[in-house]
Amino acid sequence: GLKYVDLTGDYAITPEDRCIIGDPNPDFTASLNLSLRWKNLDLSVFLYGVYGKVQTLYNLPAAFVTPMTISIVPAIAAMVVQKKYDQGHAVAESALRISAYWLSDYFLQDGSFLRIQNIPLGYNLHFNRRFLKGMRIYANIDNVHTFTKFDGYDPEVGLDGIYWGGYPKLRKYTVGIDLNF
Repeated sequence: GLKYVDLTGDYAITPEDRCIIGDPNPDFTASLNLSLRWKNLDLSVFLYGVYGKVQTLYNLPAAFVTPMTISIVPAIAAMVVQKKYDQGHAVAESALRISAYWLSDYFLQDGSFLRIQNIPLGYNLHFNRRFLKGMRIYANIDNVHTFTKFDGYDPEVGLDGIYWGGYPKLRKYTVGIDLNF
């Protein structure tokens, strides 16, 4: 089972034993676009990454298989109750006890990642025709790969820092022709 630390030293786990254990805001966000052009061929790679979202993601799917967690509903309710309490709303003491006992750093993970977002490859043809000046034939791959230690489908989450599950980002392949008149 899960073990909780008595931070206050009063030999009881109470709401006063809570502490800040992570930050959903990354320390560093970066993107990089690498482009290469050789004769009529062009290639580009777009990278996007986030670093420093250590221990910020509440991994909800893991909560379903944890023996101590009877239901995930109390944990979600606890987060809502705690937010209302922090904002100064009146909240029952029993509701505050839920948030003290159900939420744990056991469910937190590193949210850092590096994603190869996009790789387009194209070939340009130039014409001296009356109606057609040129043409570009291209292929493109979106969402090529994500490097991360996160267990869920996608480490990129909303502003609340909570991973709510959902579908993984799809990889998309595109082939096309651009005509210049």
